[in-house]
Amino acid sequence: MVTSTSTSTFLDTTTDLAATGSPWSVQGPCEAVGACVQSPNYPENYGDRQSCNLSLPKPSVVTILDFLTEPDMDFLTLHGVPFSGLGPGKKTFTLWTNISWRSDPSVAERGWKICLDPPPFCDDGLPLTPIAVRDCPPGSTVLPTCEEAAPGELCEADGQCGTRTDVNNCCWLEVYGGFISFTFHSKPTPRE
Repeated sequence: MVTSTSTSTFLDTTTDLAATGSPWSVQGPCEAVGACVQSPNYPENYGDRQSCNLSLPKPSVVTILDFLTEPDMDFLTLHGVPFSGLGPGKKTFTLWTNISWRSDPSVAERGWKICLDPPPFCDDGLPLTPIAVRDCPPGSTVLPTCEEAAPGELCEADGQCGTRTDVNNCCWLEVYGGFISFTFHSKPTPRE
């Protein structure tokens, strides 16, 4: 059985998470603001020669709300894919890796802003959590809907219980030259 309980193992060396109330761990001059993280000085231009490492408890679903960096010079790297210029646009990703940022010593732009999406819940109050591709069942497996799934069971995230159709279940989605996959499962009921 897959469980959805998780705790963060990422320690923050530059941002006091208790003081900010942010779920983000930030190393470097990037700024955590509530559920969001942004390039230094956003929405004004970021500086030269800046770098950051950003993390959240895995897995987490994030949305890139704004993105503009110097094309082919200043990069935000997500899942090993470097984005620059207009970047990926307003896209949602399930975050399985840390995010890194670096700017070079020349042109600076507005930067970027990424926000953590709230987890979806069904009527029973149990959160639904994305799982890794390696944990997906074979493609011929029929999964129950998230409304019908038992606690701890994999379910098809097709828009029910607040799941999003752009972050779908174990379907291969082409994203910038790589493939990623998503499914959800409900949190197991605690034993008493």
